[in-house]
Amino acid sequence: MKKLLMINGSPRKKGSDTIVCDAISDMAKKYDYESETVFVNDLDIKGCQACSACKKTGRCVQKDCMNDMIDNLRDSDMVLFAMPVYFGAESAQMKTFVDRLYPIFKEMGVTPDMGKLKKASIVATCGAPDGHMTYGSIISRYMHVLKTMGIVDVSGAVLPGADPENILEKEFVQDFLSSVEFQLEM
Repeated sequence: MKKLLMINGSPRKKGSDTIVCDAISDMAKKYDYESETVFVNDLDIKGCQACSACKKTGRCVQKDCMNDMIDNLRDSDMVLFAMPVYFGAESAQMKTFVDRLYPIFKEMGVTPDMGKLKKASIVATCGAPDGHMTYGSIISRYMHVLKTMGIVDVSGAVLPGADPENILEKEFVQDFLSSVEFQLEM
């Protein structure tokens, strides 16, 4: 069985990001994936201290769960980063998580060993009805980070006007789910 790891950067466990993650989890079962959703808000992680100790060992010296999370990423076949847009950027929780992926980049210019992880998707939800035009840079930035990690099968979308009451009914959400399904079946 393959593994789909979903990193949910929303502090709201019943918000739009969770609804999208749940839909993807249900879809993934058809393609022999087990899925795990990690709520970043529940993790004991601190911000990167920019000490560069990880450049020597490939492991962070901070005593929290982030090294285990990096191992979890490497043991997954696909990862989904889901996050709300707050004040024009990803949530603080997701920013902290992604900053702490720095140990993966042991040497600049060398593609990191990402284990089984070969596919990724990024979804950013926002309340703004034109958010897909305004916040696309979030997706572009995350795509760049993932490609730098050697993950080239990457999809992503900003889902504007995200209302938990009806998010799955929106055409652009269905389009995004179709792109993720395409990745899952490959």
